[in-house]
Amino acid sequence: MTDEIELPQDETPTPDESISLREELENAFKDVREKPTEEEAKPAAEPTGAPPVVPEQPQSSVEKVSPPNSWTAAAKAKWETIDPELRSEILKRESAVEKGFSKFDEERSVGKTFKEVISPYMPIIQAEGGTPITAIQSLLNTAYQLRTATPQAKGQLLMQLAQQYGADMSQVSQSQPAIDPQLQAIHQELAQLKNARQQELTMREQQEQAAVQSTISSFAADPKNVHFESVRAEMAALLQAGRAKDLQEAYDMAVWAKPDIRSTLLQQQIAEQEAKRVADAKAKAAAARKASGSVTGSPGATAPKVSANQERSLREELEAQFAAARNS
Repeated sequence: MTDEIELPQDETPTPDESISLREELENAFKDVREKPTEEEAKPAAEPTGAPPVVPEQPQSSVEKVSPPNSWTAAAKAKWETIDPELRSEILKRESAVEKGFSKFDEERSVGKTFKEVISPYMPIIQAEGGTPITAIQSLLNTAYQLRTATPQAKGQLLMQLAQQYGADMSQVSQSQPAIDPQLQAIHQELAQLKNARQQELTMREQQEQAAVQSTISSFAADPKNVHFESVRAEMAALLQAGRAKDLQEAYDMAVWAKPDIRSTLLQQQIAEQEAKRVADAKAKAAAARKASGSVTGSPGATAPKVSANQERSLREELEAQFAAARNS
């Protein structure tokens, strides 16, 4: 059985004491409360023929307060007879005593817990000639140094602790497996190859991105792709979804999907076709005139036939072009 630990500031009463500190304080307060006041100690006046006149007491402006809960019923019954100023002082004193009791109980609880925790280790502490307080101080100081000291100081402290407790650090270092130099060289070579491969992939990716950006810039600069900026997002979506195989196909699909751009393109296409048709007709007419002039008066000469397209009106030609565009 271990000796009982003497804790700092632990005022736990011994079994030989008949009453606790709390009971002594309460009894002392009880004696003070139950002492008769000067008015109560005076003998009662002998009755006379006429009833005594009780002077009117001015209504007190002091707020009515209740007596302390710790008082007995007899003491509470005499509360109203006490001077209001004394009541205030009594309440202050009662509050201070209650706080003192609470703090005392808290410290007793901490001391009891401390005693329970350290009790199993008391034989070791006493064998080393220490006390619970010195043992705790030593442990906390060691923990503080291991957290705040320099790496060199931490190493020295660990070596001192190892020597103090008989630990052979040489066996600990020898128990660690040695690294095979050949295996270490292989690891280093693999790491170098991995880094080189990663650099190669990064460079290739950068080159591919530069090539793609150059292609996009050239495509956007082409006058034929004047609506590129308007359909850039749609083109990217078509290419990512695999619906278009290249930029040109993505551009054609994107501009055709926008009604305003599609209408403009159809008008341009019709105008270009009409201009080409007129130019072809003029060229054919000029060739016919030239041919007829060279064979003037020759028998069987007839005027050149006009193709069906040349006989169409401009309105008919536009309608035909729109129909062809819809069917395409």
